[in-house]
Amino acid sequence: MANSIGGAVWAVDTAAAGTVQSGVTFVAKVRWVGGTTAGHEAKVTDVSDRVVFHAVATGVNYSTESVYSQGMFPGSLPVTDLKVATLGSGTLYIEIAR
Repeated sequence: MANSIGGAVWAVDTAAAGTVQSGVTFVAKVRWVGGTTAGHEAKVTDVSDRVVFHAVATGVNYSTESVYSQGMFPGSLPVTDLKVATLGSGTLYIEIAR
């Protein structure tokens, strides 16, 4: 599967070398599923390398999520120039607030 950016939920299965989305994105939730190996990491950052989401898998089929409650839209976090800095395995689902 390739990264699918657009719509209300983005699916990212490949860490991007650069910015996934330019400008301000209002993130409602980040969910990581399918981490295959203990120690694999998933990290989402902004233009200033501020960590928006970070998790380390503890075993096979690892999953976790973060839900954000602040921001311009209720239940969202404003992120400037969203980047998937690290993705050891699995897929990140990034829910965008509308």
